[in-house]
Amino acid sequence: MKASEHGGNVPQTVGGIGYTKTRDDVWFDSTTSEQDAIESLSELDDDRNGNPDDVIGYVGNLVEQDVPSIDADWILENLNDQMCSEGSAEAVDDWPSASRDQLEELESQLNSTLAQWLTNHRLWPDWCSLENIRPVLRKQVSTKP
Repeated sequence: MKASEHGGNVPQTVGGIGYTKTRDDVWFDSTTSEQDAIESLSELDDDRNGNPDDVIGYVGNLVEQDVPSIDADWILENLNDQMCSEGSAEAVDDWPSASRDQLEELESQLNSTLAQWLTNHRLWPDWCSLENIRPVLRKQVSTKP
């Protein structure tokens, strides 16, 4: 479920390029072009005269964050657990025993309500996900005369 599918706020950095010196870092930095990201990484390079095949950082495409859908099974299991703790587990048994169609209907309604709520209150994620993460080699940096 994504903000753009429900009229929600989409981060301005979607469509940009994220970059970092080491793959395990938090990806704080972004730019609008891969070449700009590579140039920024070259400025962070501790050994500019090192092996051209060394990795000096990583770039990735910034994409809209996907919000997980609500799992109706989990909600009903949680509801059942609460009922069991408040009363007789034998009486509650497997309540509510819903069919697959009923669960799909519940999930659809809950996800629609959640999406509308996130949109109304502008609470969609304001961060991005990364896709197509790739290494940047020192030899990819353009050399200026």
